[in-house]
Amino acid sequence: MRTRILVMALAISLAAPLAARAEVKTGETTLADGSKSVTLLDQAKGTIERLLYDPSGALHERALFDLYTSGRVAFARVYTPQGRLKWTESFLYDKNGMLTQSHIHNADGFLFGSIVVKLDEHGKPAGTRLFDASGQEISSADWDKLKQMLDK
Repeated sequence: MRTRILVMALAISLAAPLAARAEVKTGETTLADGSKSVTLLDQAKGTIERLLYDPSGALHERALFDLYTSGRVAFARVYTPQGRLKWTESFLYDKNGMLTQSHIHNADGFLFGSIVVKLDEHGKPAGTRLFDASGQEISSADWDKLKQMLDK
């Protein structure tokens, strides 16, 4: 489940800035396991809310994303259905607005891990590196190599 949220957060962060508008339902997706993700944007508050429902329709998780004035995600808070904070994530961008890092903290505020986005020579995302709380790299993905493997 955490991987799905990290991927969602990265997808939101890597996307172009959001257009100004009042709160609007921006998406509803049914996932392969039957769960459903509903996304709401409130530009006036500068937030995105994502609700994840299990296959029975019960709320599984609620995520709130704070936005920079540019429309990019600045900070995420993920909650249980009972409203208890599970973890947070902060997002950093380069001068061109490309996501370069995110840092994940547990509910007590301790660093859990970090994601660094590798940029190519043109400043475009080319892969990711995942680090644990001690700063040791635990995973790396080169998107061009992954694409080449999938295209075979």
